[in-house]
Amino acid sequence: MNNPHIIGLTGSFGSGCSYIGQHILRDKCGYDFLSLSEHVLRPLFKKQTGKEPDQAERRELQKFGDRIRSENGADHLAKQIIEKISEESEQRTNQPGWVVDSIRNPAEIRTLRRFSRNFFLFGVYADKETRWDRVKAKYRDNRHDFDEDDQNDTGED
Repeated sequence: MNNPHIIGLTGSFGSGCSYIGQHILRDKCGYDFLSLSEHVLRPLFKKQTGKEPDQAERRELQKFGDRIRSENGADHLAKQIIEKISEESEQRTNQPGWVVDSIRNPAEIRTLRRFSRNFFLFGVYADKETRWDRVKAKYRDNRHDFDEDDQNDTGED
């Protein structure tokens, strides 16, 4: 499948990207769903650290992702997803394309655009209070940790 149709999703955590990708584009429209975080970063975290990603704090996973990008290039996770798409596209003929979630930096976008001229990026926005309401259980109602992770995700530091 040359130039597969790829919808990329980006947005702050808790914005709804994964919900849109899984429950609308995958379940209702038939796209295959891949996440840079779930399908590349988390398995790599487990392999390199021996720890279960679900047991790690979000901040630890963020730092790990930053390190992987620093050591292997800012587009490393995107290149891994492209390999998966390339391998699996050969066997899939009746699906409209792919959804790639958890895109976090411009290098990932550029790499996906170079891979397929049928790459479309959508930014999903939800205000900070809405996102907090959606994720506060994961933070055990610790707003300070949420605010720190949110600040780290902006890339301003």
